[in-house]
Amino acid sequence: PMTSHDDRRRFRRVDFFTDAVLSDANGRVPCDVHDLSLHGALVAIAPGYSDVSLETPLTLEIPLDAEHQIRMQVQIAHEREGVYGLECENIDVDSITH
Repeated sequence: PMTSHDDRRRFRRVDFFTDAVLSDANGRVPCDVHDLSLHGALVAIAPGYSDVSLETPLTLEIPLDAEHQIRMQVQIAHEREGVYGLECENIDVDSITH
C-alpha cells in the first residue's frame, strides 16, 4: 500500500535529518525534519520556542557532516500542532548536489 511506503521513507529521513535549524532575522530554533524534497520540507518545532518569529524569509539548514549542509530558503505553507509545511523558495546548487 502507498501509506506504508510513505511511512518507511519518512522514518528513514527523520533519523538522518534530526539536527536541522530553522532561522529568520530574529534568531534560530532547532527542528526535526520529517520529510524533505526540492519543493520543501515538513518540520517539527518544539513547543515554547521564542527566538524565531517565523516571518519570511526563513532559512532551513540541515547539517550533513562537518563540511556540508543543505541550505534552503523557505516560507511556511501550513502549520498543525507544531508541525510546519515549508515551501522552498530557493536552494543553492551545492545543497541540491548533497
